[in-house]
Amino acid sequence: MLGAVERRFGNELPASPVEWLTDNGSCYRANETRQFARMLGA
Repeated sequence: MLGAVERRFGNELPASPVEWLTDNGSCYRANETRQFARMLGA
């Protein structure tokens, strides 16, 4: 996720929140992923 954000936006934050496509994996993993995205400012 971090690599994708860096490649797409560089050092800039996106103008609006990024909508992440998710799989049907564990709900715990999904929560951790959302928390990480918030830390990135995405």
